Formats: sequence, C-alpha cells, structure tokens
Amino acid sequence: MLTQDEKNALWKLIEPIKTGMLTTWNGEFLHARPMQHANKDFDGELLFFTSASSGKVNETQKYDDVCVSYSDTDETTFVSLSGVAQLTQDRELIDTHWNKFVEAWFPKGKNDPDVAILRVRPYCAEYWDSPSSKVVQLFKIAKANVTDTPPNMGDHRKFA
Repeated sequence: MLTQDEKNALWKLIEPIKTGMLTTWNGEFLHARPMQHANKDFDGELLFFTSASSGKVNETQKYDDVCVSYSDTDETTFVSLSGVAQLTQDRELIDTHWNKFVEAWFPKGKNDPDVAILRVRPYCAEYWDSPSSKVVQLFKIAKANVTDTPPNMGDHRKFA
C-alpha cells in the first residue's frame, strides 16, 4: 500500500499529464494503449472510463495485473505504476467522474449499459523527475563522461 505522502508525490507528477499508457497482458503478449484518468484527486486508485465490452476489459478480467506509465518529455517526468485492475459499473462513481471529455467517447450518454470504469489500485510505483533544463542535463552527462561518475539527473524514487 502506498502512504499518503507517496500518493501525494505521485499525484503531483501525473495529474498534469492526465494521459497514461495502460499496459495489459492477454496471455500471449503485452498491449498498451493511451487512457486518460478520470480522477479529480488520487486516493490510491486510478480511474479510467472504458467500454465494458472492450478488449482491455477482457484482458484484465483474465490477468488483472497492469501497468500504467506516464511521461512528460518537456518536463522530463516519467512515472510507472503497477497494480491490479478491476471493472466497476458503479453508477455513483460514474456520475461523480462523468464530464464532457468522457461524453465524447460515449455518445449514448452515461446511462449506456456499456459505460464502465476500470479501477487500477497500484501496489508499487516508480518515478524519475528532472527539474533541470535539457542544456543542464547535457552538461551533467558530459561532466559524467569526463569524471567517470554517473550523472545526477534528478529525483528518482520507488514505492512498494
């Protein structure tokens, strides 16, 4: 379980990115696709609207371990969360997180019986965050090559 401080640190990084790559396993190969989280905050689970009849749902019902990765190359921020996926069609949860963006994907509206939310409850996470500009990063790499010491490229943490 992630602590509240860990949840806060992760949310600060992923909230502005919004879209992550959800990776599932179908029994033969890994499959990743972009998904925008519907969370307004992060209490330890990520919420993704999906069609209950989608392939990703079939995959997660057989193999519920998933990975969600976020990246912002402009900010040099990368986050990976591994967790367990679970489908819900909880009407209250759907009502709470429904918005115009989601509505565009579900033209029949939020009462469409195919509307669902895929909950991902991370059990571990890792991030890399470099506040330095690309010029500073290049300098650090050049310096590391000259001094034979690894460059310090920013903050890196693992949560399990």
